[in-house]
Amino acid sequence: MQVFSHCREKEMRRGIKALEWHIDCLDNQKDRGVLLTAQQLKMCRKGWIRVRKRIGILLIGLACLLVSCGKGGGERETEELLQQIRGCYLELTACGGHGELTADYGQRVYTYGIDFVWCKEGETRLVLTAPENVTGAVAHIEKGETALEFDGVMLETGVLDSAGLTPIDAIPALLTYAREGFVSACVVEETEEKRILHVVCSDPEKSPGEGLEADLWFDCGTLVLLRGEISTDGVTVIQCEITDFTMETGKG
Repeated sequence: MQVFSHCREKEMRRGIKALEWHIDCLDNQKDRGVLLTAQQLKMCRKGWIRVRKRIGILLIGLACLLVSCGKGGGERETEELLQQIRGCYLELTACGGHGELTADYGQRVYTYGIDFVWCKEGETRLVLTAPENVTGAVAHIEKGETALEFDGVMLETGVLDSAGLTPIDAIPALLTYAREGFVSACVVEETEEKRILHVVCSDPEKSPGEGLEADLWFDCGTLVLLRGEISTDGVTVIQCEITDFTMETGKG
């Protein structure tokens, strides 16, 4: 398994080249005294977001190499943790918890509180706890079909990307990435309270910052999913902090 594939020289050169291109564009505009139009500013912002995402992944890979060189066996430990997490989530039959979710639609940002119970077989149920005007709304997900009901009335939620991702689909999507997502980078992050495994999942046929990507953070001790983010074309559209996470496996 190529855990640190984004550390490759080709990807590093691509990220550096993209960064240099954006700097040159801005310098040329400044030297000529040209003011950027709104459309140009939008393109520059989108480009910078993609560059930051790509550099972020490269830095994760670089951190992995530094840990491996400095501690000896660091890469092996990270890979073993990843295998433990993947095995644990593949064995899941059910899980539950609470998520504080932020959905970014570009010009609009919404936050939701969600209590969820995910089941491998049967129905997955999510109950909105915030904002107040939709508290109590219940989403039912079964066989890929999502239905959101509030006081007996079916509701709709706006999509966040061209693939049809909605805030209601976010938590099941994060669990799918944990179970079977293509791992493009991972690193152990040290905090004052705990050690965390940061895993990046992406489309193996696309470059960093393109298409759908997910960042997942797991507790190295309990293997519990602590946080997840989903981005599309380098722009983060979902952020989710997870608490009170419980797991059930086929082993009981």
